[in-house]
Amino acid sequence: MTGWNRDGRRHTDFPAAVRRQAQRELPAQCAECGATNCPLRLDHIRNTARGGNNTIDNAQWLCDTCHDRKTRREAAEGQAIRTAKRTRQPEPHPGLT
Repeated sequence: MTGWNRDGRRHTDFPAAVRRQAQRELPAQCAECGATNCPLRLDHIRNTARGGNNTIDNAQWLCDTCHDRKTRREAAEGQAIRTAKRTRQPEPHPGLT
């Protein structure tokens, strides 16, 4: 399922079957800080915008704090890539030199 993050970016949810599998198979703790006594979010290790998929191999549980930190980091990386693409000078065609 596709939706929108709080900051207006598009995201893809895991299918219900993968969420159930994660509840059975992944440790019920934050993969970053190890917290266990807080709500956890199922997170894409490699986000779908960068080629990640919706499988259990690309899933981890994160607490809200770690998830928000990771989301901000990924958004900054994506913005830097988009900015670099806009500012890079095109290389001249080798046949025209």
